[in-house]
Amino acid sequence: MPNSFGSLLPLGNGVAFHSLPALGASLSIDLSRMPVSLKVLLENLARHEDGITVTADDVAALARWLDPAALGREAAFYPARVLIPDSSGVPLPIDLAAMRDEMVAGGLDPRRVGPVVPTDLVLDHSVRIDVSGTPDTFARNLATGPERNRERYGVLKWAMAQWPYLGAYGRRPAIHDFPCLHTAKSWVAACLRPP
Repeated sequence: MPNSFGSLLPLGNGVAFHSLPALGASLSIDLSRMPVSLKVLLENLARHEDGITVTADDVAALARWLDPAALGREAAFYPARVLIPDSSGVPLPIDLAAMRDEMVAGGLDPRRVGPVVPTDLVLDHSVRIDVSGTPDTFARNLATGPERNRERYGVLKWAMAQWPYLGAYGRRPAIHDFPCLHTAKSWVAACLRPP
């Protein structure tokens, strides 16, 4: 991968990162006042610069974000992971299946439909109180969840078998449990992996 701006710096143990101050210095631009959201996008562009999908001009244009010429310019974005909440996550595999069917109907390759980066659906706990006022209230209410959500979980299990980058997390006794705690190590490793 090109390192057009000399911003790829070693962090140690074979890991490298793109330094935005170094990138800014190479372009004689102070990036310290750039909004954080644009800094994330700029680092992502620098990390994925390949001369084709992301060019040095793309990186430089975003670095010059205040320049009117940069307005309206498209930028490629390659996230390391996507988290989708349950409300929109359950319809996702249904939409992917429908798009795949349309690809087949149009004589196109259905394998082109699906997530290209790890995509995790965060399932809610579907809490509903069926029993109250007894010592085993919590256990009894928790036990009704799998049957109540059997169809939803079945669709998600099927979808995860169809698309290797699709995962689902949820249905844990502790509502505060968050899926990133389970995937943080691989996520951080993917984000810090040198190009």
